[in-house]
Amino acid sequence: MDPEGRTGRIRFLWPVPATGFLRLEGETAQIIPGEEHFETYGYHLLRGDERLTREPLRPGATLALQPGEYRAVAVEWSGLESDPGLPLRVDDAATLHVLPRTPSDFSWTADHWLGDGRAASEADARQAAEAVREIHHRHDGVIHREWYRRGALAQRHDFNAAGEAVRRLTYEQGRLGRREYFQPDDEQVSLELLDAEGFVTESIRYSDGRETDHWWFERGFAGPVPLAVHEKAKESKAREGSRDFPTDPSASLRGEKESYLLRNHFSTGTFNYGNCHNG
Repeated sequence: MDPEGRTGRIRFLWPVPATGFLRLEGETAQIIPGEEHFETYGYHLLRGDERLTREPLRPGATLALQPGEYRAVAVEWSGLESDPGLPLRVDDAATLHVLPRTPSDFSWTADHWLGDGRAASEADARQAAEAVREIHHRHDGVIHREWYRRGALAQRHDFNAAGEAVRRLTYEQGRLGRREYFQPDDEQVSLELLDAEGFVTESIRYSDGRETDHWWFERGFAGPVPLAVHEKAKESKAREGSRDFPTDPSASLRGEKESYLLRNHFSTGTFNYGNCHNG
């Protein structure tokens, strides 16, 4: 209950447990733990839509399998269950082993390369004028896509579960120069520009298609401020009745005596000033 006497509910959102992966090695079937399996207690096993296990199979357990299609469901110590994993078709009798850890010959992702628009090995693709690298996840499909020009990384997109590019990175001569984030509906959230040393030099935030925050940085610290922006902020502070504003818009931010920005932090609409480390 809040001070005005209103009551409400608090809603907690719990992540779905990581689903295990079923594979067949000869006459041995295996449940391979999910990527984030540290809270996993065990696994239920489905054949078709029928649950075969009354209690979760613990790591190290074995189970005889008859021909059929199987899926695994991870169960955390709390009892929370994952979605069923990818199906495994078993044509002959086999023994299922629940593995306690991921085997060394297994990977959740695989690289697929294109060189000049054709499927190619990594070595051949890197020699092509233009190449694409797609990182495929066993459960999620394509999660990253990278573009190369004459062997140098030029662009990278990171995709959400719906296949939408929510993070977009642009490289200049192999180094990161531009970083953008987007909502699932392709609405831009932010833009960052970086210099050759990896420091953010400019950062912009957006909301509903409008710029809401704009920062400039000098080696990880906010500033110096361009003259036009400095004058806009100075006028805003004057309207507020404040006189505590530097007369030199290019004042250094790296000395406490030289920069008022270490003593004052304020917002003027889309322009913000303050001591801010690169993070």
